[in-house]
Amino acid sequence: MLENIFPLENVLLDMGKMAFNLGKMSY
Repeated sequence: MLENIFPLENVLLDMGKMAFNLGKMSY
């Protein structure tokens, strides 16, 4: 599980980056 390896903050940050990149591609 990623939560056991990385701090939760880093997991949320990575998800935020992916969502941001997907949003840019949508436009």
